[in-house]
Amino acid sequence: MRTTARSFFIAFITFIACSAVMAVEVTFRVDMSLQTVPPEGVHIAGSFQGWNPGGTAMILTSNNIYEYTAGFTEGESLEYKYINGDAWGEDESVPPECAQNNNRYLTVPANDTILVAVCFGSCAPCGSPVNITFKVDMSEQTVSPNGVHIAGSFQGWNPGSTEMTDMGNGLYSHTITLSAGEYVEYKYINGNDWTGEEQVPAACGVSNGVGGYNRFYTVPNANTTLNEVCFGSCNPCGYIPVEVDITFRVDMSKEVVSPDGIHLAGSFQGWEPAGTEMTDIGNGIFAVTLPMMSGEYHEYKFINGMIWDSVEMVPPECGHDDGQGGFNRYISVPETDSTLTGFCFSSCDPCNPVGIFSQPGRDELEVNVWPNPFSDEVTIKFYTPGKGEVNLRLFNSLGACIWQHNEWISAAGLQEKTVSAENGNNGIYYLKVVYTGAGEPRSVSARLIKR
Repeated sequence: MRTTARSFFIAFITFIACSAVMAVEVTFRVDMSLQTVPPEGVHIAGSFQGWNPGGTAMILTSNNIYEYTAGFTEGESLEYKYINGDAWGEDESVPPECAQNNNRYLTVPANDTILVAVCFGSCAPCGSPVNITFKVDMSEQTVSPNGVHIAGSFQGWNPGSTEMTDMGNGLYSHTITLSAGEYVEYKYINGNDWTGEEQVPAACGVSNGVGGYNRFYTVPNANTTLNEVCFGSCNPCGYIPVEVDITFRVDMSKEVVSPDGIHLAGSFQGWEPAGTEMTDIGNGIFAVTLPMMSGEYHEYKFINGMIWDSVEMVPPECGHDDGQGGFNRYISVPETDSTLTGFCFSSCDPCNPVGIFSQPGRDELEVNVWPNPFSDEVTIKFYTPGKGEVNLRLFNSLGACIWQHNEWISAAGLQEKTVSAENGNNGIYYLKVVYTGAGEPRSVSARLIKR
């Protein structure tokens, strides 16, 4: 018994040690839809398994996507390639723009990662190739002797492998071939290692899971040159913000309103729960308009009363972590006066999804989805200010467009589309609605969660 217990203890300690070292799970994914897969199946070979072409089979998940998941150490450098079969000679030819030593490569990040499903023998998913030119203005920085680089999900997050070209006047650019509909995250590097990474503001970033933010982009259907941004900023260098009026609204129709009224508290007013009272504008909607500067990022909450005990509980799917076990609503202030959607108190959705649009004749595009989170179906309601063309696209978390709808709208009004997602995987999805009518095209994006 003593020997058995000792063996168990050693095995347990070994397990703990291995778990600490192999802390990051990476899921490799390849799209074989343009290939004929042999009976031997699809394999992955790499530095992590002795480059054995038939030793590591990948699993067919759906739509010709094959996957393999393994644990690695943060910062570990990997090289690998996919095999259409189980022998050398059946391995892919990796294009030079995403290759290192003729292999794919990856520096293991800090968090579990699911890689984009690239097309076999390609740098991008199977789809229309699109050239995207990224530009960053370094005129307010002292540029490293090692140059300026871009690192992102499209190149394995390697800070020193993708150097940008000096275009003069502090402007650097780099063109990358991606796939239409692909979702990418990235940031700029002043130098060629992570000590020179920019600090992306929350106003134009998505959480990187380690306390910071990444820039993000969904690739359109045509070649595009992005507007240059100042290093570490959401705006061009020298950008002068403008003052705009932002109208906050909350729907209290399902709450018993406090005799002390409804208040708004946020980073823009010192988080004072009784400092900003809202006005009852009818039908349970309370509103207040505040001047703000464009480009600012703020977090806020609504309060049913005037003390913190009456604050709403913001759901995580539409909030940012407040660092105290809860979540705050948030806004990146636009350059024009704006009225925010009046969501239900403590909810990400309107209280009455059927009657959410109550101001016909407005000149903005407004979109709501319900329910959110959803399970089998989600209803998209959008108000168009006039006649024109509307394009709706739904992307999965990897940026692949899984549903699209185009429609010509003959007059202003409320439109509705229901999307079936019964066979889709649980997780985060992104909706983008683009309206093209009189004036400049307008677009609205929304995040959806399937459970």
